[in-house]
Amino acid sequence: LPSPISQSSPSPLPFHPSTLPPFPRGARSLNNQPRFLARTMPWRLVRCASFAALLLLLHAECGRAADALSRGEDEFLANWMGHLAPAIQNLSILDLALPGTHDTMTYDLSRRISDGSNDLPPDASWLLHEFGPILGIAEVGKFIRKQAVTQRLTIEDQLAGGVRFVDFRTMYTAGPNSGSFGEHDWYSLHLVETNQKSIVYLQGIKNFLEKHSSEVVVLWLTRHGSACRTGNDQYPNVSPTKKQSFWHKIKDLFGSMLFDVSKRRLNTTTYADMVATNQRLVMYVADHAEFTASDNTTYDACTHLSNNLKGGDISDLSTSIHNLMVEFSQARDKRAELKAKDTFYLLSMAGGPPSNVLKLQAEIEYVPFVKDSFIKKCANEINIPNLTNWCPETLLDIEQLRNYYLQEALDQTTIDETYSLPGAIYLDALDRNGTIRTGTTPLGSSGESQQAFCYVDTILLFNVRKGCVKSLDAACDSLLKTIIARRTRYPFQKWDDSAHGRLPSWP
Repeated sequence: LPSPISQSSPSPLPFHPSTLPPFPRGARSLNNQPRFLARTMPWRLVRCASFAALLLLLHAECGRAADALSRGEDEFLANWMGHLAPAIQNLSILDLALPGTHDTMTYDLSRRISDGSNDLPPDASWLLHEFGPILGIAEVGKFIRKQAVTQRLTIEDQLAGGVRFVDFRTMYTAGPNSGSFGEHDWYSLHLVETNQKSIVYLQGIKNFLEKHSSEVVVLWLTRHGSACRTGNDQYPNVSPTKKQSFWHKIKDLFGSMLFDVSKRRLNTTTYADMVATNQRLVMYVADHAEFTASDNTTYDACTHLSNNLKGGDISDLSTSIHNLMVEFSQARDKRAELKAKDTFYLLSMAGGPPSNVLKLQAEIEYVPFVKDSFIKKCANEINIPNLTNWCPETLLDIEQLRNYYLQEALDQTTIDETYSLPGAIYLDALDRNGTIRTGTTPLGSSGESQQAFCYVDTILLFNVRKGCVKSLDAACDSLLKTIIARRTRYPFQKWDDSAHGRLPSWP
C-alpha cells in the first residue's frame, strides 16, 4: 500500500544522468582542437541524445501532471483508503465515514421522461415517454432535467475525487431515443432517464476498482432512494424475471469483488481483510428478494441500511442546520447501535426545492412577460433575509446554496470532540478535489471555483482520528498533519452576497 503522504512515482527513466559516459580525457572544444572531432563526436552524440531523451521524458511527465491538474484530479483522494491504511486497516467499513453523492448518475441525463419515473404515476410516465416528443414535451424534458441534475462529475471523476458511497438509481425503461414500445433495458434516472444504460456506469465503477486495488466502494441500488419498497412499488410493471436478469449481469460484471454476506459480516470484517480478499464492493439492494432472488453477495437494503434524511427544507435552513448538528452530536451512540446490528448508517444532506419554488421556476421559464414578479415571489419563498430579487434557476443552484449553509455543521465535527459522523454522507454538487461547491458559479462551468468546502478531506480527518485514537506513532502523526494541511486549501468560509442568499452571520 502507498505511504501516507507519498505521491505516485513517475515512470522509471531508462538511465540515470550519473551513468552517462564522460567526455574522453583530453577532449577539447571543436574550435581549438579540431583534430579530436572524430574521436569525441560519438561521445557528444551519446550525451546529447541522452539528455534529449531525458527532456522528452520529463516533458511527458509534466504534460501528464498538467493534464491531471487541468482536470482537477487529486491522486491522494483517488487512493485515500490506501494512504490511510496505517490508521484504518484494523477498522471495519462500519467504523469509517464515507463521502458519497446523492443521485450519483444524474450528470448524464437525457430529456426523455423515464418509464416508471419517480414522483409520477406509472401511466403518466408511460404517456410522457411515448408522446412527449410528438407533443413537443421534449422542451418540458429540458426544464425537468434542469430540476433533476444533482451532479456534474462523471462516476469515474467522483470516485477519483474520493467518493466511496454511490447512490445508484435505475429503472427498466425504453431508451431515450425510442418510444415506450421500443427495446427496453435498465437506465438510471431522476424523472428523466440517462443517455446510457445503467450497466455502462457500473462498468465505470468496476474499472475504478480494478485500477485502485486499495479502495472499497459501497453501492445502494434502488429506483428512487426507498430502501423498503418492493415489487411494483419499487419497480412499476417490471417482472421478477427482468429484475433478476439484470442482477445476473451485475453479478457477472463484478464477480468475486462482491462482498459475500454468507461467509462473514461487515461489522466483523476489517478493511485490511476486505483488501486482502479483494471483496471490495458492498451492495445494498432494495426489493432484495425479487431483484436478486435473495443473493448472498448483497445486503437487503431494507433490513441492513438506515437512511436518515437531514438535508431539510431550503426555506427553513435554520432548522436544517440545527437538526444536522443534533444528528452529529448523537452519531457516536447511533453508529455503535447500528454496527451491532450489522446495519449501515447513512445520512442525506441533500434536498429539493419547496413545491412553490418549483412552480415559480416553471412560470419564470414559460411565462417570461411577467418574469420579474415571479422572481420576487420565488425569492420570498426561499426565506433568507435580504433575498428579494433572485430565484435559483436549477436544482444545482439550490443545492449549492444549501451547501453554503450546511458546510458549517460538517466543519463543526472537526472542532467539537463530542460530534461524530455517520457511516456515509451523500449530498449534491460535488466539485473537483473532493469539495462541494458553495458559491454561485454554475457547477460544470470551466475552471475551478475557490468558493467550495473541503468535503472529502473533512471526512478523512474523522477517519484518521478514529483510527489513531489509541496510537501516536509516526504514521498517524504524518497522516494528521497531511489531512489538516489539505483542509486549508478549501476551508469553511462565508461571505456577504445577500443578492444570492449568502450571508456571513445568518442564521
